[in-house]
Amino acid sequence: MAPAPLDPAAVRNIANSVGAAAPYWIGLDRATYGTQLADLRRWADTVLRQHYGGYELPDCWPRHIHAIWELSTLAAEWHRTYRGGRPDLARALEFYDRWLPGTMRRITAITRTCRPRCVMLPGPGDRGARSGYRH
Repeated sequence: MAPAPLDPAAVRNIANSVGAAAPYWIGLDRATYGTQLADLRRWADTVLRQHYGGYELPDCWPRHIHAIWELSTLAAEWHRTYRGGRPDLARALEFYDRWLPGTMRRITAITRTCRPRCVMLPGPGDRGARSGYRH
């Protein structure tokens, strides 16, 4: 099944005509958080995984809030760079040379201990340890 196309409204939320808005995850209600995460997943599946395949993005990244912050900031920079019909070459080069490898290096570190099983998944007897976690 092909990933759903990016929602134009979500793109506008991430990068508007004035400039890219920094992503923000603190204090969101459940519905807004879910919507933003779904938009970020679509971007990761349709842009990052398809066009930047040299980097591994573990399937468990949505369970790690630090990875969510990293990827949403990367997505905002990608939209800032590639929105419109003529991307700025200097921004594109900085994205490839600085932002993409740095973000993916940090996500690798964040998810380093998730093999073979994500550390954010509750184990036997862990129910109370992660009270806010739902899977």
